[in-house]
Amino acid sequence: MPLFLLQLIELRTNNYEVERRNKLLERELSETKEKIDQLDRELGKAKQAINKSKKAKDVEILLQESDSLQRKLLSQEEEFRLQNQTLMAELSMLVSSNEEYKKKVELLESGNAVPVAVQESSVSEELYRLKAENLALQKNLHALQEKFEKEAVLKSNDQSPEVTIASQSLMQPEEKDSVNGEEAVDGAVQKGLTQSSSEYNETINKLRLELDTEREEKLLIKSELEIKKKEHQEQMTAIQEELEKAADKLKKNKKSYLQLHAEKEQVFKEMSAKLDENQAARDRDQKYYKDQIAKLQAEIEKVKKESEYLQSHKDKQIEELKHHLSQLQTQVDASGIVASHQLQEQSGKYLAEITVLRDQLSRITKERDDLVTQLQESRRVADDAVSQMQAALSERDKNILSMQEISKVAEKRKSLVDEMAIKYQKEYDAHRENVARMEEKQAAEVEKLHAKIEEQSKKILELSKQAGLVEEKIKKIASLEDTKGWLERRLTEVEVYIYCITFVIKNKNEQPIHSNSLYNLQEIKDMEEEKKLHEKKGITMLKDLKRQLHAERKRGEKLQAKLQEVLSEETNKHVEDLFRTPDSELLETSSLSSWGAAASGLGKDSVASGPQSPTSGVNSQDSDAGAKDEFNDLFKRIGQLQQDKWALEEKVSHLETSNACMAEDLLNKTSIIEHYVMNSRAGPKHSNSHEDKLTLKKVMDMVNKNSEHTQQTQDMNKKLQSMLEETLTKNMHLQKDLEFMSQEVVRLSKLSISASPEPAKLANTPPATMALPSPVTLEPSTLVSAERESSVTSDENFEIISGPQDNDSDIDGKLVIDCDMSIS
Repeated sequence: MPLFLLQLIELRTNNYEVERRNKLLERELSETKEKIDQLDRELGKAKQAINKSKKAKDVEILLQESDSLQRKLLSQEEEFRLQNQTLMAELSMLVSSNEEYKKKVELLESGNAVPVAVQESSVSEELYRLKAENLALQKNLHALQEKFEKEAVLKSNDQSPEVTIASQSLMQPEEKDSVNGEEAVDGAVQKGLTQSSSEYNETINKLRLELDTEREEKLLIKSELEIKKKEHQEQMTAIQEELEKAADKLKKNKKSYLQLHAEKEQVFKEMSAKLDENQAARDRDQKYYKDQIAKLQAEIEKVKKESEYLQSHKDKQIEELKHHLSQLQTQVDASGIVASHQLQEQSGKYLAEITVLRDQLSRITKERDDLVTQLQESRRVADDAVSQMQAALSERDKNILSMQEISKVAEKRKSLVDEMAIKYQKEYDAHRENVARMEEKQAAEVEKLHAKIEEQSKKILELSKQAGLVEEKIKKIASLEDTKGWLERRLTEVEVYIYCITFVIKNKNEQPIHSNSLYNLQEIKDMEEEKKLHEKKGITMLKDLKRQLHAERKRGEKLQAKLQEVLSEETNKHVEDLFRTPDSELLETSSLSSWGAAASGLGKDSVASGPQSPTSGVNSQDSDAGAKDEFNDLFKRIGQLQQDKWALEEKVSHLETSNACMAEDLLNKTSIIEHYVMNSRAGPKHSNSHEDKLTLKKVMDMVNKNSEHTQQTQDMNKKLQSMLEETLTKNMHLQKDLEFMSQEVVRLSKLSISASPEPAKLANTPPATMALPSPVTLEPSTLVSAERESSVTSDENFEIISGPQDNDSDIDGKLVIDCDMSIS
């Protein structure tokens, strides 16, 4: 039965959702009808414009636009028709299933459900009965053996009957439970033994057997019923777990598919961005390396030229020095010892110069080698850049292939998810049918077992006549209730003590928290004023833009009319030449406004004009040149106006989107505020139709209704200030009260155990009334109510303060509490 009720509730919720969707679709249909009416009006206007215009091209363009609009309308109508058909089919399916479930529920409630045939053969009943008789005989046999052994021991010891009664009273509780309700039968057996009457013993034995068999059958039936109940509960839990697992799997698969799809798109975007960045970086690096290579080549050529020049110069110097040395050597050979010393000194100087020059030459060669190595490194870097560029291109190709593979895998996963959903739906239906069958079987079995239990209970009530144990239990319960009352009184004392402590703490912490709350409220008011200023600025911007747009539209319409008039003049020149007046010739050479007026008044002048003079050809050529210049000026102005119009349209669309976002934010905030305010305001509910993009008309409607919303927002803010304080303080103080109470109860219990001078008196005597030093006497009920009121209205945070120190003189059978109450 609970399952069917749950299914009914689910069906009702589904029906409500479908009705809501139907309402939304009807709303959309009404909006589309309004759009269709607007389009029909525009079509009528276009037809009027076609009738007025004399150009075939304009007519063809307007006809094409009307055809495209009609196609769009037809496609929208077909889409809405298909949506309505699908929704109606779903509704009919849901209604039919709902009716079927209602019929099933009515059948189950009226008891006309198809009864399941419970097939139980006589063999099983006999087996139950034989098992019960076997167990009963075994218990009786065991009990008789114990009794005969006890009697033998009693006879051997020659004990009195009082001792036998005492020994029987000292039996174990298990034996009392096994032979419950058989004391009368045992007394009859003892009398029969003394009187030696066999018939009486047989009747007693038969009655005992019947009683034991009935008990054993009852126990067996109970055990089987419990086993079946457990099995049924386990099956139900297993089925529910399987259903929950299947639903979780479906949700996980859907989530994974959506995540993969989002990741695919994100990776594709990232890879495209990376490729663009790599391309740009590659181009920059190529340009940079080319410039560096050119610079290095120029420097290397310069260094080569300088090194060659230095090498040739140094070679020449070395040759000159060698020649000079050879001359000096000849002079040394010819001259004396003094001249030889001088020559040696000069040769040493020349050798030092030669070494310096050689060092310079080696340094220049090293610089040349360094430049050559730098050139090689730059070439290697350029090659590396080229290889990196090729690797990036290969990675791009690989990423494109991997993206294609990922898309294929995502499609496969989507198909697998759909197949799994169909499979789980089939399994769910099969499980539901199995559960229904098992419930019917269980109901039949339970009814049969209940009937058996009722029969057995009747027999047990007839046979049970003992009430001693019940009286003992009642006495125990009374004693436990007395102890409970004493403990409750003790608990009320502790609660009163805790309340006094909390009241003192609340009064101490009241002022700083109140100031904090006022500061927070002031901040909220400042935020609201800023929002109102922003809204006013947006409204003024919208009004200015509307005025500008209206002016630009008027200018565009005027220019369009002038352009059409110019075009009509060019095509009808031969008519104007035939029917032109001298007044019109003078007007054509005038300014743009006078020319436009003459062109607009062609009809009137042409009717009244006579035949043209022979000098009209020269004047017409001059007027043609002036008309062409003015025509070009008009086209330039039209282009500028169109650009300005496009810029204004972009601004208007930007403002529409920003206003739509602001409206969404306002609606979300109002929904949050209404959720927290709960039932404080029963204003009109805002529809959730802001999902589509707001048009300019809707934005202007919202601006016009702003004055009404401001009053509502002010009322809401006033209510919010009170309700926020209450709700937040309730949550805070309830949590802190619970923690504080638990800690104080533990602490006071420890203190009362450790510091009480006479624990025996306090444990035996009930707690006395409490005395407060203040003139107001507080009872537990009033204290608890006051505590609740203070927890609701106060705005302070609690701090745990240790209780008063225990003194031996204060605890004397009464709990005396001194509370300094400062009530503001």
